[in-house]
Amino acid sequence: MKLICSIKPRADGTVLVQGDGKTWTFNPTGEGETAADVPDALAEKLLTTGNFYPAGKADAAPTAKPPAASKTASAPAAKPSAHKAA
Repeated sequence: MKLICSIKPRADGTVLVQGDGKTWTFNPTGEGETAADVPDALAEKLLTTGNFYPAGKADAAPTAKPPAASKTASAPAAKPSAHKAA
């Protein structure tokens, strides 16, 4: 899966990521981002960090979908009582 990295790159423009016993290099895309193709199992782990996101719709894994909006409305907050304690 191709991922984009939001971590600030090193001076050479790359971001190095260790995972699955290897070092993966995220290279500049020319559009101000760094990207790399990584195995799906590693991509799933990286997506949970909040520092990586799919490069496109074709790369979005089912686990990377945003949660569905809740259909149940929450109850309004209770207003403070106007009664004074004696």
